[in-house]
Amino acid sequence: MTLRKFTGWILYVGYLCAFVLGLSWVVHSIQVRSLREKGQPEFWAEGVPLPVDVWRKLGWFRNSKTNTFAHFELEKAAGTIRIGCFGDSFTAGSEVADGWDYPALLQRRFDEAGYNNVEVINFGSDWYGASQTYVMWDTVGRSYDLDYLLLGPMTFLERRDLTFHHTLDLHPFGLHARHILTGDNELELVSVIGDDFGDRFEAYRRFFPHHRYLRYDRHPPGFLRALVPEGRSVSNVFYYSNQDRRAEASAIYMRLLSRYADSGLPVLLSQHLPDVLNSALLVDRSNLYELHIRRNRAFPFYAPRLHNSPTGNRWVADHFFRALTGSETPIALVELVDVAQLEVPAEVQLPIAQHERAWIAIGEQEIGFFGVTQQDSSDYFADQPGKSMVAFQPVGRPLVDSLFLVLPYELTEDMLRDATLPVELVSRRLGLWRVEVNYSRREFAKPNYLVISPSDVKRFEEFELQGERLFRLAPTGLKDTCGVHCVGRSWVVLSSSDSVALHPDVSQQTRVLDLVLEESGVHHRIPIAFWQRAESPAPRIGLDRPIIGPTPF
Repeated sequence: MTLRKFTGWILYVGYLCAFVLGLSWVVHSIQVRSLREKGQPEFWAEGVPLPVDVWRKLGWFRNSKTNTFAHFELEKAAGTIRIGCFGDSFTAGSEVADGWDYPALLQRRFDEAGYNNVEVINFGSDWYGASQTYVMWDTVGRSYDLDYLLLGPMTFLERRDLTFHHTLDLHPFGLHARHILTGDNELELVSVIGDDFGDRFEAYRRFFPHHRYLRYDRHPPGFLRALVPEGRSVSNVFYYSNQDRRAEASAIYMRLLSRYADSGLPVLLSQHLPDVLNSALLVDRSNLYELHIRRNRAFPFYAPRLHNSPTGNRWVADHFFRALTGSETPIALVELVDVAQLEVPAEVQLPIAQHERAWIAIGEQEIGFFGVTQQDSSDYFADQPGKSMVAFQPVGRPLVDSLFLVLPYELTEDMLRDATLPVELVSRRLGLWRVEVNYSRREFAKPNYLVISPSDVKRFEEFELQGERLFRLAPTGLKDTCGVHCVGRSWVVLSSSDSVALHPDVSQQTRVLDLVLEESGVHHRIPIAFWQRAESPAPRIGLDRPIIGPTPF
């Protein structure tokens, strides 16, 4: 090849590279401008006075409950036992009213049992990862003279801890420090650049990123991200570790747990996710205790956006209370049972889905409402009325645990003659039908879609009404399961209210749950279920220093 041809090829390749980089820069600039216009989340620092260097590590603190550390003095009164609760939104108490987060309910349990020297402080924040949670303990929690540390019941989520920016485009200014593994497998905290939200955003979103972001963030740099079509992803080829995500996260978590244990305080790790507890078992520290709290996916244990409801938080608080006090008394909980038959009053003439509102009540107290998962609206039927509802009811569970499909037409037996699913009538006047479903691994099923076994896939795929396919099936990430999603619609579920805990030890006017239908200001009540007392074994963790109860006179 002649020098002239070689030079031509070099120039051509350089031209192509320049064109691609130029195109990438234009796309990147448009993306960054769009994200910048979302504005800074000033509400993510709710009046909490912390130094700039701490904010740079934490990124934000979002918890307006009255039991957060901001409402406590650093020094405690003589003889006081302080318990610090650390974690994410499940600790902070997202989606519940003040006083109904699990730390507040744990405080209430101690107060009711006569422990007048115990203080429970909430250090949790929405959307924290394990790195941020540890920073909260290390930079803030240590100053409060705590006697016990409670971690969980979530927080350890790898997608939050292998990047500086796990909130991504939903909250583009949400940047925080992260832990990395050094060459000798020790932990190092790498902070972000910038003293405020705006500075951090601009530094992170540079076209050619700073070295720390290029090396230590699982997300690809700006010049690569701009070339990837929407909905697709690409790995960061410059990332410092060749470990897979789970292996890296597990290694980080084991070292973080060891650091908690280095405090010398009893550390109680609770998790709804058993994989994290498996990592904890590899940390051989006598003051680290693993507490598995099974997440109850049944109504009324979850809120609209899938956090724990007041009832779910009471469940968590009861586990911690028994673990901390060494009590072996079983944990009481409510178990819902269907009524034998729905008795619909004669004055009810409209289907459920055509009423202005529909909710579940005990006496005069609303405990749950119909809505779409991930949405807060309790007036779903006022906005999206229907003429029929099909309840996909898990075998062995009450009707209120169903996922409901609302249809815009009146369902009839003729429509179902060739149906691939066994749909049966519950109440014609209510426009209510039912399909019993063998949920696969119900404890891991999300309340916003069905999780079925492969044997049922064909029946759901081929289910049609009015010539319309109603379902789309997708992988769940769980072995031998499939997720069933609605096509053009959303599953409707019963979600819990934010300030009522249904518990057998709390006096209730009645054990009957009513379906309440409202139309033109008139309320109709239909008994739909009743609750009975059930028990779960108390956790036995063998705490070295349990909290001693009051001495009876």
